[in-house]
Amino acid sequence: RSENFFQLPDSVVLEEVSSDEELKVLKRKSLSWSCVGLDTESLRGGKCALLQVSTKTTAFLIDLLAVSREQLRDFLVPLMAERAITKLGFGASEVRELKKLGAKNVESFHDMQQVGAQHRLKKSLNGSLSEMFHGLSLSTLSKEILGKPLNKEMRASNFARRPLQQWQRCYAALDAWILVKIWDRLKSEPGKKKRD
Repeated sequence: RSENFFQLPDSVVLEEVSSDEELKVLKRKSLSWSCVGLDTESLRGGKCALLQVSTKTTAFLIDLLAVSREQLRDFLVPLMAERAITKLGFGASEVRELKKLGAKNVESFHDMQQVGAQHRLKKSLNGSLSEMFHGLSLSTLSKEILGKPLNKEMRASNFARRPLQQWQRCYAALDAWILVKIWDRLKSEPGKKKRD
């Protein structure tokens, strides 16, 4: 069954960040980034348990149950305010979640649901932008742009339990990494200027 779904490539490195010291190291690494995908995994009550930040080559899984709010803010505030780094999320709720986690100014952020709807509108012969959002999930956007959907059966997984299982790490990482992959594919389409 897994061959029917888009999988995280083996070449993508998974790095878990589960201490304030590791988060400080990640903050230094972030200075060289040009584009990142962002996603969160929440507990049943809505509290975020995991923040995923992915570049083209590495997906960082930040354990929000292990790092301090202060260090998380110290990481998020400059990352989210840096205009030179393109930030990608899916749905308007992603910015709200990032702000709850401590981000203040969010610059150079692209809602990939909005980008996907605009892409659908360009390909459509008729319809409105609001109609293009119908049924547009991250999984359907992956299928439309990359040829395979995402397996979303694991979204109800218990992300509070530690250590995370390997399949949970891959699932979480893929949700952030795929945003960068879709962005790159859309930017490389004929008639598009490559930005990141």
